[in-house]
Amino acid sequence: MSPEQTTGQDHDAAGDVFALAGVLVYAATGRAPFGHGQAADLLYRVRYTQADLSGVPVSLAPMLARCLAKDPRDRPTTAELAAHLHDGAGDFADHLPDELLADIGRRAADVWRLVPQRLPAPSAERDLSAVAAPLGRGPSRRAFLAAGGALVLTATVGGTAWWYQGHAAPAPKSKKAPRQTRNLDPLWHYGENIDLTMDGWGLTVPYHAYGSVVLPLNGRAKRFDPSTGRAQRDALVSGTWWQTAVRNGRLCSLDQDYSGQPQPHPQSTAIVTWEDSQRYEKPTSVRFADTNPNIQPNQILSVSDDIVYVALGSGKGPSGTGFEPSQIWTLRAADFRTGKTLWKESLPKRSATSTRLHFLAAKVVGGRLVTLQEVADRKVHVVVRDAAGGAVLWDKPCAVGDPDSLRSDIVSDGKYLYLGGAQLRALRLSDGAQVWTLEGDGDYSPPALKKGVLYAVRKGVGLTAVDAQRGQTLWAEATAEADQAYTGWQPVVGTSYAYYRNGMQLRAISLSGHGTALTYKTAAERFHMDARSGLILGVAPDRLSAYPLK
Repeated sequence: MSPEQTTGQDHDAAGDVFALAGVLVYAATGRAPFGHGQAADLLYRVRYTQADLSGVPVSLAPMLARCLAKDPRDRPTTAELAAHLHDGAGDFADHLPDELLADIGRRAADVWRLVPQRLPAPSAERDLSAVAAPLGRGPSRRAFLAAGGALVLTATVGGTAWWYQGHAAPAPKSKKAPRQTRNLDPLWHYGENIDLTMDGWGLTVPYHAYGSVVLPLNGRAKRFDPSTGRAQRDALVSGTWWQTAVRNGRLCSLDQDYSGQPQPHPQSTAIVTWEDSQRYEKPTSVRFADTNPNIQPNQILSVSDDIVYVALGSGKGPSGTGFEPSQIWTLRAADFRTGKTLWKESLPKRSATSTRLHFLAAKVVGGRLVTLQEVADRKVHVVVRDAAGGAVLWDKPCAVGDPDSLRSDIVSDGKYLYLGGAQLRALRLSDGAQVWTLEGDGDYSPPALKKGVLYAVRKGVGLTAVDAQRGQTLWAEATAEADQAYTGWQPVVGTSYAYYRNGMQLRAISLSGHGTALTYKTAAERFHMDARSGLILGVAPDRLSAYPLK
């Protein structure tokens, strides 16, 4: 009995977790977790004292201690518990001894045996012989456990199940080891003792360049073989991830411009490209005058059709880093082919305590520069500009609980812009007018778009598929275990599966069957698609992990 039951509160899945932990403690030690004695004494211990976990295996003790927490909110969910306890091979029934499986079958037959009033009851001997038939000649283990449920259906319509009549199923030709589908390991990972939070400005973004997976850090880009995760030769780049982009398969980044500058601390910013074959950074023709290249929040927003969009500051900062009231910020566009600055627009000042850049995300769509811009602390707007001239076409607030979730890719089909949050909604790209909105009991993650279908993670529900043009729900994930569905990042959509984080797992949902097909162990908070390598790259504060994209 759980502590909440002792005080007359509702019993839910958290109470089942508590009860299961009590059974496991008894199975492991031969002792009840709260001892023995009078009922009143036991109820008191359950409610107020700690469980006795002495003798419990070290690998189980921490999890069982959480399961036996007094507050139901402190216990792991059933999904998290299953992920921790499951060894990843086969289904539940595959782990049961034959004798126990047969006993379950007998008990299921007794429970579900419904005798039609107009028909004679079958003989007990015949029932038991059918249920306890040798496994090699009977149904599969999973079908065996489902047999009781089958009896309910057949009894209702006045019939009997084939196995209830004693007929044996055809014996399988061969018994293969069950394919592991749960709690799978990443293909490879890097880190565990590194810091990928990058000075508080957000988690590092991995790129695909030079045929490698590239992870930009401060002054150095780590490179990995996509197939094996084996470390390759680093690239020595000037910028960090928010000052780096990929152009024509190569890294380009912000750097100081020393050309024609006699002073040791130039006040202009250049863009350089890493030449992998020659192992050095090559200057491009793009230079931005009257900017301080040492200000840390300087940012490359996007590179599209050889046009680069940057947010740069001028003036001094504290040791060249952070925002300062005296700094002047501008958004600029320049052409890589000519080096010419095409336009320059002013940006608002930012607080010195801000931990986010001017722009959380940016993308050029249909001649428009679509940005998610933090105009003040925790106040984010959708600002859409003319990509050719920089003029603001429209500007609307983007109300979200956690601005960091907007670091996901911007999703637009050229006609509409799609946003998550308290609502899943579509805004007309031309003028920002709301076309449709989909509300629910829980928040929606930023969406992903594939072939006219929006995929978003909905709190308490899991993956949801929506018609992008009409805003109508097409289907929702078939699960009762979405209580830890993570809505802080958009799902990754492949050909067969859509992926999102649920608890400590990366869950692969079948796009055809709408159920969980695979789960992977993960500590990542952000997931990026690397379609060229066929990978999902998960970034945690201390590691980079790779998962198959299918």
